[in-house]
Amino acid sequence: VVPGSLGVAVAVGGVAGAAADTGLGATVQERRWCAACARPTERPVHGCGAVTTVVGGVRGLTTDAVNLLATVAGAAVAAWLAA
Repeated sequence: VVPGSLGVAVAVGGVAGAAADTGLGATVQERRWCAACARPTERPVHGCGAVTTVVGGVRGLTTDAVNLLATVAGAAVAAWLAA
């Protein structure tokens, strides 16, 4: 059984991580374009096999990087609240 205050810290940390993921993904995550399909994508090579180009965001800040940053942010908030 998780004590009440620890449960709250974990829940708030989860919400903070989700908010960080949404915020980073919408503002600074690398955005790519497939010229062959005329469609946006998150992948360096689109499903059609064409190489895509970066059209916005921070180059190199991929979906995986955003997920890692959001996870670290959520964990940090939970740890801070639990301390």
